Amino acid sequence: MTTHSPQSAGRGHGLTVADAMEPCDRQIADDNTVDQVGDILRGADIEYLLVRDHDGRCEGVVTRTGLTRS
Repeated sequence: MTTHSPQSAGRGHGLTVADAMEPCDRQIADDNTVDQVGDILRGADIEYLLVRDHDGRCEGVVTRTGLTRS
């Protein structure tokens, strides 16, 4: 992840959230099943996935830890 120092920003120009965010390539639709999500997390060896609704808006995040807490 790239980080930015507020001191490196020009005087009067602070960082925005968008400046610090990186795009997430790992995303799923909100209609995926728990089994499908678990398979994706294990297969890709990742810790989390963004959940998108049918309009493409982010609805949340699902994590490996969150799936094991049942």
